Amino acid sequence: MAKVSLFFCLVICFSKEVEKLDCESYYDLLNRVDQYIILDTRLKDQYNFERIPSAYWAGDKETLDSIVKKLSLQTNIFIYCDYGDRTVEVYEILRDNYGFENIYDLDKGFEEWKYQNYPVDTLLIE
Repeated sequence: MAKVSLFFCLVICFSKEVEKLDCESYYDLLNRVDQYIILDTRLKDQYNFERIPSAYWAGDKETLDSIVKKLSLQTNIFIYCDYGDRTVEVYEILRDNYGFENIYDLDKGFEEWKYQNYPVDTLLIE
């Protein structure tokens, strides 16, 4: 029983949770770090209509894989979706499959970003 308890303690103590940042912290960190990429994990139509400036669409696994395999593990990766739910899976892929550690998730997602009047790129992508 002690071995099982120790195992679960180690799993809990050493598993890193998704680092969710509110809009202000997300925006401030984007403006402070040098090496970063922003990944939009929403549906392609949503991305084409509006997005955080300089974000790349990574709404499916193939696209995500093709983008991140070119990145240094030191890259700061900023992820977001509509409301903050879909990015949990993307976070796990980035951390577990690729070994990235500097991953930041926009808490409450793009809808909150827009609501708080942070920059939005509305140039329509066909």
